[in-house]
Amino acid sequence: MKNFLFSIWILAGVALFAGAGKLFVENYRFKAHAVVLEGEVIASKPGQQKTGMPTVRYVTSSGEQREHKYNAPLAGSEFQVGEKVNVLYDPESSATKLDDWSELYLFSSLVGFIAFLILLPPLAAGVIYLYVWWPGRNNGQISKRKA
Repeated sequence: MKNFLFSIWILAGVALFAGAGKLFVENYRFKAHAVVLEGEVIASKPGQQKTGMPTVRYVTSSGEQREHKYNAPLAGSEFQVGEKVNVLYDPESSATKLDDWSELYLFSSLVGFIAFLILLPPLAAGVIYLYVWWPGRNNGQISKRKA
């Protein structure tokens, strides 16, 4: 049972790491293939001129006016109403994101960090186990070869 739970722990960490990598690559590809449009911050939280979650208005290459609500509420840049920002727009899927690290990569970075924290104890235990029980060790010391 102990080995089964340990295996599940390792698989969960590896799966989270893989998921974080997939999200990161998807957002990187999105940024690489998206069209950069200029947008303007039109709204913020009520009663504030600066916000971390703005609404941005932009015009697509076909002339259609659209709005995008920032999707990284945990952290990120502060935007002022009326500020010009770069909007990444994919004409094929109509997906939109701001050209901001937080909206593109923050979530995948947090998932990767959680995966690292999950995998750290088993990795440390494995290193300690190998250090103590490595073949050729004599009472915890490396045996010297005779030349």
